[in-house]
Amino acid sequence: NIIADRALVGAYAREQQDVDARLVHAAANEVQLGEPGIGRSRWPWAMAAASGVVLAVATWFMLRVILPGPDGSPAAAAGSPAMDQALASAQTAASNEQPAPPSSEPVLLDALDSLWLDSQHRAVWDGLALLWSDPGGGLAIEAACKGEPGTGYACIRDTGSWARIRQLGLPLVLVLQGEDSYHLLLQGVDDSRLLVGEPSGQLTVSRAAVEDQWLGAYYVAWPQASNWPREIVRGDTGPAVDTVIGLASRSGDSPYSGEPVFGAGFERWLVAYQRRFGLEADGIVGPKTLLYLIRPSISAPVLAAAWDEEP
Repeated sequence: NIIADRALVGAYAREQQDVDARLVHAAANEVQLGEPGIGRSRWPWAMAAASGVVLAVATWFMLRVILPGPDGSPAAAAGSPAMDQALASAQTAASNEQPAPPSSEPVLLDALDSLWLDSQHRAVWDGLALLWSDPGGGLAIEAACKGEPGTGYACIRDTGSWARIRQLGLPLVLVLQGEDSYHLLLQGVDDSRLLVGEPSGQLTVSRAAVEDQWLGAYYVAWPQASNWPREIVRGDTGPAVDTVIGLASRSGDSPYSGEPVFGAGFERWLVAYQRRFGLEADGIVGPKTLLYLIRPSISAPVLAAAWDEEP
C-alpha cells in the first residue's frame, strides 16, 4: 500500500496520467531503503544488442558476395572494377549533397552524473544559503530542515508537482531517491527544463534527468526570527499577529481588509485563503500557511522561470 501511494504521488509530481513500471520501481526503492534495488531485466536489451550484431554481420557478408544481376548472371562483387565504379559514383553524389544544418535546439542532459550528484548533495545547504545571501548559513538551514528550532531559519518538507513548485516560486531542495538518497538544489523550472545545482556548479537538464529519482518530495527554507511561534491561532495577540495580518492585507488579488486582530473575521478570510492555495483549511497560521503569506514579499531569491543555457 505504501509503494502504491508513493507511486501515485510520483505520477502527480511529474504531471503524468499513468503510473508506469519505472515509477513503481522508484517508489519501491524509496520505501525499501537499504534493501537491494529493484532493477530492470537486462535480457531484452541483450537480445536487442545481439540482433544488431547479427544484422551488421549479415550486411557485411552481403556486400562481400557476388550479387545476381537482372538476368540472373553474376553482377559486380566487392573489389571488382564494376563495384569500385559504383562506389565511386555514390561517393561523388554524396559529396555534392548539402550538409544538414546544425540543430538550433540545445542538447539537454537526460541523466545526472553520479559524482556530480554526490558533490551537489554535500554542498546543497551551503548553496541554498548563498541564494539567501547568507554565506556560512548552510548549517543553520540544514538544522532547521532536521526540525531543530531557533536556528534563524524555518524549513518544511512538502510534496507537490512541478506546477506546485512554480506556484511557490522559491528555490528549494529536491529529495531524490534510488539506490542512494540525494538532495539537489533547484534554482529554475520551465516547461521542459530544470536549473539545478549550487551556484558555482549549476546545470540545465531535462526534467527526465531528475524524474527517474524524484517522487515529489522537497524542502523549502526561509529566514525567520528565532522566537517566531510555531502556530498562530484565533485570539492570539502580539507582534507576530500584527505581522501576519499585515502580510494578509497585501496578499495578491483578495487581500484581507478587516479589523487588525485575529478574530472571527480574519479566521474566515484565512480559511478561504488556505483553500485557494490548496493548503489545509484549518484557520491556523502554521509554517506552510506562513510561507504562502510571506512569499509575495520576497524579491530574492526567486525560482527562475527563464534563463540562458550554459556554454
